[in-house]
Amino acid sequence: MSTLSDLINAADSPAPSARTTTPEAAKVKGHGTSTEDAQIDPVDEILSGRSENQFIPETPLGIAVDNFGTNWNELLCLINTTVGHTQPSLDHLKEVAECSAKNLKDACLELSGEFTRASLQWRLNKREEAMAEDTSDFEAAIGRQQTLIARTEGLIASHLSDFANSNTQPKS
Repeated sequence: MSTLSDLINAADSPAPSARTTTPEAAKVKGHGTSTEDAQIDPVDEILSGRSENQFIPETPLGIAVDNFGTNWNELLCLINTTVGHTQPSLDHLKEVAECSAKNLKDACLELSGEFTRASLQWRLNKREEAMAEDTSDFEAAIGRQQTLIARTEGLIASHLSDFANSNTQPKS
């Protein structure tokens, strides 16, 4: 019978077929024989509808999302809500919880890193769109700041006039 640490160590090693790529996936990724295949971005191809019957390749982001979902599901499944069964020892629960929380944290960090990598890759590949998005965000932020400044000026003016009116009234 295997121990919990053996199961955890076995789960850390990738499955042999988990990261294999089919020839169709390599072609979609831009490793095809023609220059047209090398120029097409997989996301653009999927959105254009040209790839209805084609295999969608595994990407690091997709793998990270799958790992996160798997670890989240694993953590939720470990919560025992059945009545009538003998509960495991507290040491066992603590060990399982630590391992599950560590796996979920690692999956979250991997997912966050993949989102950051994908965002930076998009910014480098689509500089004009990124610049336009940044410009519109900056213009919206400037508009918000100007609105806040106008509100603050109005509040300061009203507080000053209230203070001036309270000081000019005769004391009885």
